[in-house]
Amino acid sequence: MSLTLVQGLLLAVWGFITGSDRQTEAFFFFRPIIVATGAGIILGDPANGAIVGGLTELAFAGLTQVGGAVPPDPVIAGLMGALFACAGNVEPAAAVGLALPFCILMQYIVVIINTSYAFWMKPFDKMVDKCDINGLIRLQIVGVAIVGAIYGVFTFLASFVMQNAISAFIEIIPTWIMNGLNVAGGVMPALGFAMLLTVMFKVRYLPFLAVGFLAATYLEFANLLPVALIGMSMALYNYFFGNRSKVDYVAQVDGGEDNVGI
Repeated sequence: MSLTLVQGLLLAVWGFITGSDRQTEAFFFFRPIIVATGAGIILGDPANGAIVGGLTELAFAGLTQVGGAVPPDPVIAGLMGALFACAGNVEPAAAVGLALPFCILMQYIVVIINTSYAFWMKPFDKMVDKCDINGLIRLQIVGVAIVGAIYGVFTFLASFVMQNAISAFIEIIPTWIMNGLNVAGGVMPALGFAMLLTVMFKVRYLPFLAVGFLAATYLEFANLLPVALIGMSMALYNYFFGNRSKVDYVAQVDGGEDNVGI
């Protein structure tokens, strides 16, 4: 692993941008597939970056922040996974597993950040009482900038400053552990998708899931674009025609008024 200072600074800037977006959820740059692909471009290996991003995205598909619960950090998972795969010559699946300690560490840092917001409420309430719109805007911008800076510093330290230590750590990992990480990293996307299905699954969508699984597993495609197009076609069909039978039934029962379904 050999990063230049310019690459380290660019990764820090990318960490600042994606970390800020993680706080605001404005553009969804913080999703692992975007984070890892961007990091791969900076590291000169966008292909492996995109592969790691796709695996990490699926692994984090079911990890959604609800209320005060803070899941492992997706930004650092994408950044560190891309770093291991693109600069550390680690298999993408194993890179996903190696990135876990870093994203869990950032999870605890985010908890501390969220706890510190309690001290912001008093000045926030005073500005609301005074209808100080400009003050509220400045407070929001400063808060997001601080969080982005923390992500940037974390990324710079973990990528550039600690690169020799990380390289030495990767070299001493036994082959059997690396193989285990490779297997675990391959299973994590399936686990993440399964966690997502526990929330979103409906019996009426089971045929779509089966068709997608069969297409991705048994049909010979040069890439996953045909599978994505099949999924898009099913989604469009369900959107435009999926509820027609229910509407027609309601129309027959209620006498077919013009406002049925509105």
